[in-house]
Amino acid sequence: MGRRLRPGVVRAGFPALATSSYASAGAHGRLDGELTREDTLIDISASFEPSISVSADLGRGFGDEAANVAKAIRLAADVGVVGASIEDATGDLERPCTNLARSTERVTAAVEAAKALPFPFVVTARAENFVAGVPDLEDTSALAGL
Repeated sequence: MGRRLRPGVVRAGFPALATSSYASAGAHGRLDGELTREDTLIDISASFEPSISVSADLGRGFGDEAANVAKAIRLAADVGVVGASIEDATGDLERPCTNLARSTERVTAAVEAAKALPFPFVVTARAENFVAGVPDLEDTSALAGL
């Protein structure tokens, strides 16, 4: 499914790279959010040399529940990922972003899963309001903890 990075990427000295769920889906002829967790993890593990640190865009963490997000972090770590982003955009026009309480639960679960790993793992929590069509700076600031 995935494609190995060309050796030139390693020789060019890039110590770390990040994935994009949008780009990964597009490479497989799908829309963002349509790749399964399993497809995403297979793609990541097949696409990157072990010498490169990878932060994976795990979208919504492959489920609404905090437990799904924690599992996505653990499984990503199992394939060699050292960081991941989790977003709050839902893809639902009626409810474009997860509310603050649910977002907090999901990010807390991701951070707790990362802290339980035997190596450092970076979690990036993304507040997607403006991207998802919710131009509410106050809400975005609350989600970002500002």
